[in-house]
Amino acid sequence: MKTVRIGRWWVALLGAAFLAGMAGCDELDDDPPDNVSGAWVSTISGTSPSIGPFSYRGTMTINQSGQTVTGSYTYRDNQTFTFSGTYDDGTLVAVDSENWSMRIEFEDDSADGSMTGAYEDGSIGTEQIALAR
Repeated sequence: MKTVRIGRWWVALLGAAFLAGMAGCDELDDDPPDNVSGAWVSTISGTSPSIGPFSYRGTMTINQSGQTVTGSYTYRDNQTFTFSGTYDDGTLVAVDSENWSMRIEFEDDSADGSMTGAYEDGSIGTEQIALAR
């Protein structure tokens, strides 16, 4: 009989822990910002056919008007590229001045995504981009 009581208490405790965990989930969700304008610290990493693996830190400046975004970002050797596109429901989709396409997902003060385009030798590559304020 004692085994059944311990089992019932164990089930009750697990149920209470589960409910407490589920109630807290809404508070932990990161909502995308309505406006992503401003300066961001960027980290772009990948593997180039000419230089191999790399990771560059720079800045990205975003200007947003409604769903339209424009801006620029710095890259290796202090190169600066411009871009334009849209921002909707936490996702920035844009094309830069070298025809690389970007898709970046925002949550609060950080973002992660990828950039896809052609390297100097014509091969297609995908690079990862992370942003933080």
